[in-house]
Amino acid sequence: MKKILFLVAILALSGIVKVQAQCTVSNLTITIKNVTSGPTGCQVTLDASFTGDFNNGNKFAFIHLWENEDYPNPTINYVSGTPPTSTQLANAVATIVIKDPGNNNATLHNQYPPNTTVDVVDPSEINFSKTGTTFTLENIVVTLSTCNEPVPVKGDVWASQSKDAQNVHCFNSGIITILFNNPAITFTKNCDKLILGFQNEHDTIDVTVVAKVFIDVNNTGVFDSGDEDITGSLNPALPATIDLPKNMINPVFFPNLSYLPFSNDPQYDGKPIIVEASATVPDDADAATVVISTAPQQIIECATLPVTFTSFTAKRDGSNVVLQWETSSEQNNTGFAVERNINGAWVGVTFVPSQAAGGNSSSRLVYKYEDLNAVKGVSQYRLKQVDID
Repeated sequence: MKKILFLVAILALSGIVKVQAQCTVSNLTITIKNVTSGPTGCQVTLDASFTGDFNNGNKFAFIHLWENEDYPNPTINYVSGTPPTSTQLANAVATIVIKDPGNNNATLHNQYPPNTTVDVVDPSEINFSKTGTTFTLENIVVTLSTCNEPVPVKGDVWASQSKDAQNVHCFNSGIITILFNNPAITFTKNCDKLILGFQNEHDTIDVTVVAKVFIDVNNTGVFDSGDEDITGSLNPALPATIDLPKNMINPVFFPNLSYLPFSNDPQYDGKPIIVEASATVPDDADAATVVISTAPQQIIECATLPVTFTSFTAKRDGSNVVLQWETSSEQNNTGFAVERNINGAWVGVTFVPSQAAGGNSSSRLVYKYEDLNAVKGVSQYRLKQVDID
């Protein structure tokens, strides 16, 4: 059996609200590794890297992230030189403390010096490194309010040259903007074919997505150098860019994507599939950063069709077209949407409910529908099966 793993690699740009020299974060990249929904919220495990510009004299640098609705109001008065208080940080989804950020030997610190009661990202659980001006943090865990809708997150960066960070010497408020849980990705895998769908659920931001598909040769669950890029082998090919307008009702689907010859090669048989996607937004968007952060998901085996068709016919009877189809089994089936194509455009005709009790049947079922259609040219018909869920 084959499985498919969706890993979303995230590209985020930084939008600067107020700039103070040598205290900036840019080129932010986030990779979502796991998302778990629980009674306390949505737990997200991620890797992050960014370019940090900090003065060598800074003893500490701080990154605070809040969900937009919890962002301190009024905003923190960094101009006065006063660090954020424990009350202002009480609802932060993450506080990251970096010691000696301007030096090559920078480290992740285990306390918030201005007030040690504030929770910070635990250095013992993070792989931290710095190369030049690039900071990398692996396995950060943040808890969001929900996994089921887009969650905008805003972040501040500030630094201090004082020993206990009691004074703010540089800051950038609102420099980081991240949009979690968007766009949504829908998918399935019918043995050697893929069906991918992308949906932008944000109300005000248009998104452009670039997607790549890999075979997880090493079975690591994440993209690495040993994996095989099959994006160029997909047939039909994915578009170079996928435009997703704001507040979409339905996903943009790419069905029946075959990936020969890899799907028939024993070397790749049974290997997971990884889909890597990056998102950008228009330059004039209100939010300067958008992050695709859909959770990695797996299909353990080839998906089976919820309905097994044994026939589907269309016959003209005067000004009507008689449609008839039969099923030998149905699972979780609400019914069938009938669609017609006359001049190159598919349009909905009607919906025929399933005859199966509760949507499930292992017996032969026969359906019939007569469509009023007096067009003398060529007409095409198709069925769209709809699950209960």
